[in-house]
Amino acid sequence: MKSIKIGLVIAVFLTIALSVVLSNWEAKSTSPSYSNDRSATPAAPAVAVARVNSVAITAGELEEEMERLLPPTASHGHTDEQQKANLRKKAMEELVVRELAYQKAKAMGLQIAPTELAGAVRKIRGHYKTDESFQQALRAEQITEQEFIRRVRKDLLLRKIHKLEIDDKAAVSDAVVKDDYEKNKAK
Repeated sequence: MKSIKIGLVIAVFLTIALSVVLSNWEAKSTSPSYSNDRSATPAAPAVAVARVNSVAITAGELEEEMERLLPPTASHGHTDEQQKANLRKKAMEELVVRELAYQKAKAMGLQIAPTELAGAVRKIRGHYKTDESFQQALRAEQITEQEFIRRVRKDLLLRKIHKLEIDDKAAVSDAVVKDDYEKNKAK
């Protein structure tokens, strides 16, 4: 019974954490600058600030995540040290959860079909009027098209693990709902 409770607590934590991470990703998923892979850009410091199993999280990646999480209105005002500390903590938590989910997906042998990847890349590229404007966005982010495709693949893999581990497990059939209602309607 104790192991069931511990498993439930872990499942709830992962559900909440992955839901927050994935909902935050939605806002940036149409841009090549959206990085759910933690490969540092040339300008990002490569000093490891944490490790998830054997994978390093760099200072540059943490800074990028903090910028991504920073509300647009916050850039106009002053952020005090406590707010920065809270933002740093939240950014680190999201990077860790993201990496753990990615590692679990790889361990489960999940893969992305070439047609699914091509469709996602085509959809993102479709947000740009020309191929040159897309290439310009890649250059601005200092990533290659191959790196962009790798990031899209990782994003799709993270979405797949989220669906398997959270969405599908949280689904409740109509029969279960009706049965529970019948049992408890007198209360």
